[in-house]
Amino acid sequence: MAGRIQGLSLAGQSVQGEQDKGGAFDPVMAHALKCVADFQKVIGKKQAFTLSPLVAKGITYSGFHVLRATSPQMDLVFKIDVNNIDPHRFQREALTQRRLHEVYEGHKNLRVPQVWHSSARLRYFVMDFAHGAGMQFAVRNHVSVEDEDRIFRQAGRWLGVLHRQRAVEMLPFDPNPRMAQLLARLDRETANETLYEPDDLRAFAQKLKAQIPAFQDLPNPACLGHGDFHSDNLVFDGETCTGLDFFNVRRMSAGSDIARILVHADLSQFEEESRIGPLGLVQSHVDAFFDGYRFDLTDAHPFAYLIRQRLLELWSRTAVPASNTGTAYDLLRRLRARAEIALGSGPINPTPPASNPR
Repeated sequence: MAGRIQGLSLAGQSVQGEQDKGGAFDPVMAHALKCVADFQKVIGKKQAFTLSPLVAKGITYSGFHVLRATSPQMDLVFKIDVNNIDPHRFQREALTQRRLHEVYEGHKNLRVPQVWHSSARLRYFVMDFAHGAGMQFAVRNHVSVEDEDRIFRQAGRWLGVLHRQRAVEMLPFDPNPRMAQLLARLDRETANETLYEPDDLRAFAQKLKAQIPAFQDLPNPACLGHGDFHSDNLVFDGETCTGLDFFNVRRMSAGSDIARILVHADLSQFEEESRIGPLGLVQSHVDAFFDGYRFDLTDAHPFAYLIRQRLLELWSRTAVPASNTGTAYDLLRRLRARAEIALGSGPINPTPPASNPR
């Protein structure tokens, strides 16, 4: 259904006061219309915005209602907490994004979208649309190895800027809680018979558990972290790298952000075995990332353990019925091969290239 209300052109969406194709009123779109109308009052004019769900080139959103709003003058994104998930945290996200936008303006080709307005009453904020493709999509469609490494180097630069926004505190590393969570998940999925080849995955988990003493209590750098730093939350447009989604920003282990982005982006494609390093990742990706990151994590830290843990966690989430597609089976084969490399050589702790903070 398409319609126009108060200057809004709605392609493929039900509008306030109308019914969708199934005959039911759409309260989510009604709330979205209120948010757009509120923003029009803020800017003092009624632009003819066209609204559409935001899914493009590998960029996906969940947990909130996210709409793209375009007009001849503006290209925006409305992020709306329709379900009132956590209003205070949601407003903190808008404030955090405002501050980080100012920080990243001082760094060439790195960006955080500008927040134009936020409303605690209507539980939304509106920001610039980030043009480009998600990191995983960009890596999968790279032109050359050099271009591929450039993407990882720029991702490292973006994260290094974020991690330098607060003083680093060294905390003792304790991998036991997350290992317990992983093993409990395996027990639960195995009991429900919903896990693909559970014994294979469990054997790798037990092997990683046996390595815990080699990493226990290592200095674990805690800093301002992203908290959801997967490759869909970095957008590349050829020159500029834009970070998204600051709902989970908090003080956390720096290595957790690093492990998540490297594993998620690195596994986006098949690679010849000669390129895989001892962590089970493409070695040039790791080297390029830390070349851009340039933030000293000390010579002894649990980075290697966190990479292995992330490989197994991604494996456990992929090996369930909801993920059982041809693409998921391909990813499972890659995860199995990478885990064999990463966990087959014992409790090594390779150190990333050393560099001084910029």
